[in-house]
Amino acid sequence: MAQDSNARAAPRRVAGALQGNDNVDSVLGDKQDGQWDAWVVVRDRSWATEHPVFQAHVDVDPDFYLTVHVTDRPERVPPGRAARHR
Repeated sequence: MAQDSNARAAPRRVAGALQGNDNVDSVLGDKQDGQWDAWVVVRDRSWATEHPVFQAHVDVDPDFYLTVHVTDRPERVPPGRAARHR
């Protein structure tokens, strides 16, 4: 149970690491088919602005497998990803 709670907090930890990033609009996360995902909605999709998103996950959870998706269009986030973290 504690392991599941720790995993559930992974998108929140990534959101916290991205707190000062002006390019990030929102971080949403959920578990689907046994896999944890984080959807990060950004304003600009260039490597220079996306790299900090992936680096944030590596910095806060280097041993946790979280699939990070980056999009600049909120409508591309699948329905059901209602756990908003930012």
